[in-house]
Amino acid sequence: METKEFKKLLKTLSFPVGGDVYVGESYAKWYKRHGHAGAKVIVRVLDAARAAGFAPVPDRDRVSADATGDRVARGTVVIKGDITITADTFYGQTAYENNFTLTVSSV
Repeated sequence: METKEFKKLLKTLSFPVGGDVYVGESYAKWYKRHGHAGAKVIVRVLDAARAAGFAPVPDRDRVSADATGDRVARGTVVIKGDITITADTFYGQTAYENNFTLTVSSV
């Protein structure tokens, strides 16, 4: 996929442009630490991806927690053609520990 097409896709997905963002020729990564707002961004991007025809990869969804359940990590992967979107969340005991990551990559 050409760079122009990739950047157009990012706009279609409402991929975040501020904060900790890296956008390359065929790879984009967004990262947010602390708070809860990152979850809304991930939901927005995944909803836009599903509307654009991306489908979940069933065996790639994951949930893990520590022994007490105080910390939970979740991840999901959606794919369309050679484009993969990976969304990961981690919730700690406090909002300060939370972090969120979105990655879009083209093979």
